[in-house]
Amino acid sequence: MANPRPQAFDPDLAIPPKGEATLEGYASGDGVLTTGTWTHAGGRLSADFAYDEVCVLLSGHVRLTDHSGYTAEFKAGETFVIPKGFKGTWETIEPV
Repeated sequence: MANPRPQAFDPDLAIPPKGEATLEGYASGDGVLTTGTWTHAGGRLSADFAYDEVCVLLSGHVRLTDHSGYTAEFKAGETFVIPKGFKGTWETIEPV
């Protein structure tokens, strides 16, 4: 097995917003941890999270609304967690 090494985010690998795209950055051998870059140009998506997700918003503005109507908004530079089991909507207000 190779010696694991720290891995930095490479902005040159980010996919520019053209709809929705995902670029996987790292996946642990046991499948417990994955990292990546996700872009979305705008609009509303149905959200049903089967795992905990930590989001670091590099750009843009989003609004998450759960089925009870609770709403949270996040902008570039903010970090937030979406817990496993969250169901609702993800709205991209400004491209992320």
